[in-house]
Amino acid sequence: QQGAVLWGAHLGAGDEVVVPTATHVHLFVAAGSGALDGVGALETGDAVRLTDPDEGQRFAAGPEGGELL
Repeated sequence: QQGAVLWGAHLGAGDEVVVPTATHVHLFVAAGSGALDGVGALETGDAVRLTDPDEGQRFAAGPEGGELL
């Protein structure tokens, strides 16, 4: 898909990352767990599709950290 970008993050326990702002965002928790603002708890294998996410929306990793795509 033209204009598509793949971001990845490896987070330590309690680390936070801001979700990129784009028209369509797909967030996949490849490992670990955490919480996404406005969504709640997510664990390994969970995915969320966001349309026009709020600027500054954050994912906070759980106690074992997390890996995101």
